[in-house]
Amino acid sequence: MNKALETLLPRLVDWPEEDQLALLSVAAEIEAARQGHRATAREDLAAIDQGLADMRAGRFASAAQVEAVRAKFRAA
Repeated sequence: MNKALETLLPRLVDWPEEDQLALLSVAAEIEAARQGHRATAREDLAAIDQGLADMRAGRFASAAQVEAVRAKFRAA
């Protein structure tokens, strides 16, 4: 084990819970990446939730709006 990490680990118990959770989140992302999994970012999850809420509320783009976006990205 890395010496700096070995020195830090015992001090983690004195960290505020918020900092411990932040470290755990980063460690979980690293572990998932090592196993070939990608963690979904909070911003992505929020966008997914918003899209589902829009769908449930019946808010959809018109065919013309969808085509305008497709044309914009085809031109780029």
